[in-house]
Amino acid sequence: MNAGHIRCTLLAMFVIPIALLTLGGCGKSNPVDGSYTMGGGIMTIRLHAGKADVIAAGTTRAAEYQVSGNTITVRWANGHPFSTFTINSDGSLTDNTGGDRWIKK
Repeated sequence: MNAGHIRCTLLAMFVIPIALLTLGGCGKSNPVDGSYTMGGGIMTIRLHAGKADVIAAGTTRAAEYQVSGNTITVRWANGHPFSTFTINSDGSLTDNTGGDRWIKK
């Protein structure tokens, strides 16, 4: 076996698995990611990769969210709480007051 063939074989042994692992994670998102509306569209929350956009009266404010079990906690960018939601079996959310239902678009 020549040195060039060995080098190509070793390269393939390391590069291909790393590339497959990297590509395997692409395009996957958290299953809760998406847009949720409350009150017939009065307010919308868009969840995407740990970030959240809270949209009300045409104004968008940046926030962040975390998922723990069937609970989503949304905090403003400054760390102050916005709301905590329970994930319902149908994919909708109920806020921490138990009154408002947010429907996934």
